[in-house]
Amino acid sequence: MQMLDNHEGNSMKAKAKDKAKAPARRGRPPIDNPANMRMNVRVTAAQRDAYHAAAEQAGLTLTAWLERLANRASGYREDAQS
Repeated sequence: MQMLDNHEGNSMKAKAKDKAKAPARRGRPPIDNPANMRMNVRVTAAQRDAYHAAAEQAGLTLTAWLERLANRASGYREDAQS
């Protein structure tokens, strides 16, 4: 077993203290996206399957398809919001 001189031991203790002060952040890192709200919608299995099939046919993800549909129905325009 190797003995540490006093200087090396203090250095290691200081590093351990620094890590204790700043805990590692957990989870997914933040992204630069202004769409930071979520909406949950309850649907039946048949509705989910129909929506997914329509999105796939349009070449979009389900999220993109639903967003496009909602934006059209509401008259929301991305360029008008600033």
